Amino acid sequence: MSKATKIACDEINEAGGVLGKKLQLIILDDGSVPQTAVPAAKKLVHEYHCDVLIGNLLSSSRIAVNLDVAEVEKVPYLSFSFYEGSIKGRYFFSFAALPNQQIDKMIPYIAARYGMKFFFAGANYEWPRGSIDAAKHALAQIGGEVVGEEYLQQGSIDFRSMLYRLYTSGADVFVSYFAGADQVNLLTQFSEMKLKGRMAVVMGHFDEVMAATLPMEVKSGFYSSNTYFMSVPTEENQRYLERLQRLESIDGLLPDRNGGLTNFGEGTYLCVKAFAKAVEQANSLDTDAIISALETIEVDSPQGHVKMDPITHHAYVNNYLSRCNQSGEFEIIESFGQIKPVIPHRYKHHFEQSGLDNFTPHEEPKLNIASWQLVKIFSYREVMDCLVNHKPIYDLPDYIHTGLVAEKHALTEYFASKEPMFMMGNSADGYQFRVKIIPLVGSEDANLAIYESKGDYTPQLSDQVLAHADVAVIATDETGHIIVANESATILFGYAN
Repeated sequence: MSKATKIACDEINEAGGVLGKKLQLIILDDGSVPQTAVPAAKKLVHEYHCDVLIGNLLSSSRIAVNLDVAEVEKVPYLSFSFYEGSIKGRYFFSFAALPNQQIDKMIPYIAARYGMKFFFAGANYEWPRGSIDAAKHALAQIGGEVVGEEYLQQGSIDFRSMLYRLYTSGADVFVSYFAGADQVNLLTQFSEMKLKGRMAVVMGHFDEVMAATLPMEVKSGFYSSNTYFMSVPTEENQRYLERLQRLESIDGLLPDRNGGLTNFGEGTYLCVKAFAKAVEQANSLDTDAIISALETIEVDSPQGHVKMDPITHHAYVNNYLSRCNQSGEFEIIESFGQIKPVIPHRYKHHFEQSGLDNFTPHEEPKLNIASWQLVKIFSYREVMDCLVNHKPIYDLPDYIHTGLVAEKHALTEYFASKEPMFMMGNSADGYQFRVKIIPLVGSEDANLAIYESKGDYTPQLSDQVLAHADVAVIATDETGHIIVANESATILFGYAN
């Protein structure tokens, strides 16, 4: 990715730069988690005075940077990584694939050649869940059958139990949504269990770099669907690969892995080119002018022609279905061309606003915080899916009785001494939100702190709370009757619904 952005900047600077000025590339490590990604992005804006942010690889960091940096600092934020489609913002532009752009053409193509019974598995976070949700919808459209669906924790080592269930499911096609080492371990164990030849395997994240880590007998025959592979037959791609071979290594980075390029690198290259062209079209570094230009930008990239959708801020990108051979090269099996971005159903309410302004937020709700015990347990940073019908989770003055007066004062002092804190998560139907925690110091309600929702928020029913939690959660009303049991509880106790 770093090499790709350097090549893009060099090409632009060699052609005279942007508005007569040379591009300067600043690369910081985001640490792959929000806690380090947000400070890195802020440093790029405040210390390096960057005019555009390009990032981040992982969804959690991408969501955090968009909410806490791009939207706050009003700086264009261009994304290069395929993801689930959960982000909407004035300054956010995605130049990578949404689930429909990887999946909608691939599912019927594979089903027609291998069969209609599909088994889906992925890591237990938003990108796999959102992608598999879209894949199941595409499969339903052609009358296919889901014979299995499983989610495992990231960092899983032993996939054999899941693979045994895959083996006994009668699946014609296995669709895997894992990443990195998880995908490598899964494919290795899949081959060791002699499952190759019994079914087709297709993935949304399998490329030349990942294939290079696998033995030839493991990697051959697997399918991958994405926006770019090194074998894409475009003139722009050929020019890029020739230049990559000539590029000297960048100090401090990993070896160039034989001059390889993945869809992530191609995406960063595309983002640089798109931003530069938008500035030229705007003839200004004014942010509003650049945003307007980005909304209609069109760029030729190694994957082919790409153009932005002004309504969703997600691009029309190209889709290729490829198959890996023993040498690790990806043969293009089918080119599906440029595909329109479609926001998945689970996120559509982000974009379905009244009128033409797609970024008008709902009124921001305010909710009373939970007890001091939850402060100690969660530190208000890992609470997910806690917003319930605009109602307080606990009314703190009523909740604290005489024996806990000290804790009430401790809570007030705790918030009074802290900078505003933020937490973030997705509601049960996938809606992305951020919550800012502030104290009401100096008022008669000084013993309360407030959840202040930032961004668009659609109130959720109580039966959606913690729907995607890994632990079993059962909620009751004041009489003790169960009003909701999440999926994990349903599985654990065998509830019908």
